[in-house]
Amino acid sequence: IGIGGRAEDVRAVSGDPARQKNAVLAREIEIMRRVWRGESVVDGLLRPVEPRPVRAGGPELLAGAMGPKAVRR
Repeated sequence: IGIGGRAEDVRAVSGDPARQKNAVLAREIEIMRRVWRGESVVDGLLRPVEPRPVRAGGPELLAGAMGPKAVRR
């Protein structure tokens, strides 16, 4: 995972370069973790998102980073 080092990378996956922020990524990761715990993240769902992860807490997350600030995070 990562916020993208180049605007072209973000556009290649139909992303919004204006959203390339570490804080946004952190919020999105927390949402993924909530989904993996079986919590509801959207009102009105009748059941949790499936399939449930095999590994407790969800899959291992690997991140790529460029620059000292990103590496520290």
